Amino acid sequence: MNRPGLIQPGDPAPDFDLVLVSLEGRARRADYLGRAPLLLVLLRSFECPFCRRNLAALKGTAGALLALGVETLAVTTTTVKAARLYTRYRPPGLPLASDPALAIHRAYGVPIYRIAPDRPTRWPETVNPADLGTIELNPSDEITRRMPRKEAVELLNQIDGFETLETDEQGPYDDLSPLISYFLIDRQGTVRWNHVVALDDPADYAQHPSNEELLAAARAGVL
Repeated sequence: MNRPGLIQPGDPAPDFDLVLVSLEGRARRADYLGRAPLLLVLLRSFECPFCRRNLAALKGTAGALLALGVETLAVTTTTVKAARLYTRYRPPGLPLASDPALAIHRAYGVPIYRIAPDRPTRWPETVNPADLGTIELNPSDEITRRMPRKEAVELLNQIDGFETLETDEQGPYDDLSPLISYFLIDRQGTVRWNHVVALDDPADYAQHPSNEELLAAARAGVL
């Protein structure tokens, strides 16, 4: 997926050093060098029902990848304390780190759209809030018909019984939101494959690569 600033296959993977949520310690790019290929998945916060589903779908994929020798790391923009509260009840089943400052998203060139009430929507740089809720999403596993994003979010939050968790930490700015992104990095630290959800079409906001797509990318790119 080619876009100015987005880290591409063949590029060196930028460094990162993040606090782990699901385990003790930190996750660093250097930890994987020479040890194992890595599937790096950059999510939004757990307030996003689509991110919660992307993470849940990764459980089985991470196990299948590990059997091939490929490790997985997911990154949420939810703060550490709130993420630990969430994962206490819904264990991710794979290593999970926190980056509410969106530093890793910026390092990898992931599009971060700004909610701007004084501007027209120009996807994926800016979104007018009047448009954000009415963007019609393509069907997914649980969304069986095209429906406005606001309606889909309300439906999925109701299914999940999700409630926002408040802590004393500084979370990401409310007017900034990154696109969900995947990067497959070989054991030498070179990116071999990438995928950004809804990069070209906001109607794909609820989508995610399938288990088969991720395994095929790993076999083609790093095995």
